[in-house]
Amino acid sequence: MEPIHQFAVSKETEANFRIHFMIDNNKEIEVYSMVYANGAVYLGEQKNKKKHGLGAMYYAEGDVHVSRWCDDIAHGSGVYQDQRGIRHVGIWKNGLLHGEKSQIQYPSGTLYEGEVERGVMSGKGTMYYTGGDMYVGEWGNGQLHGKGTMRYTDGEEYTGEFEYNERSGYGKCVWPSGAIYEGEWRDSELHGKGTLNAKAYDSRIYTGPWVKSVQQEEGMTFQIK
Repeated sequence: MEPIHQFAVSKETEANFRIHFMIDNNKEIEVYSMVYANGAVYLGEQKNKKKHGLGAMYYAEGDVHVSRWCDDIAHGSGVYQDQRGIRHVGIWKNGLLHGEKSQIQYPSGTLYEGEVERGVMSGKGTMYYTGGDMYVGEWGNGQLHGKGTMRYTDGEEYTGEFEYNERSGYGKCVWPSGAIYEGEWRDSELHGKGTLNAKAYDSRIYTGPWVKSVQQEEGMTFQIK
């Protein structure tokens, strides 16, 4: 995308640019303003009418991308904030957030720290939710996917496997009541073989098959005195 207008900025604007990017006054730079047909405006270094070096891109919709650029593409450390207020911090690779030490900050206060691949939460990461809940573990395509631990403010804790945000596979859950289930899950329900230890409040332990969180007749229940 080529700009429709390009001009060198004033000395005052250049001075503010140096302060913002912490550029030494002795370093020679040329700061330009470039205006695009879609209403976007770029302020920063350029090469052959392309964003190249340090600069900030202001989109007409309200998104702002402050980054290092290479041949018109964000490539290097940067910060991107969209019109909803979601803020992406980290390293850009070929125009997308990509790396192990990325951050995604939400207006609600929820914060993700960890791996991002091609702009999407994937790999290992931690999500701190606004209400105090926390997830530590693996992600895939922006969702809880793989092995991890979810801790809730009420004391509930699940450690095990997730598939697309749901507890699926093998896992262990401890509830505030003291009940403990360890076994198989599907779509966040007890499903498959597993053991529920409820001796903390009704002195029973059930082990055997489950179907959608319902104990089956083939299982065995033990009364604990």
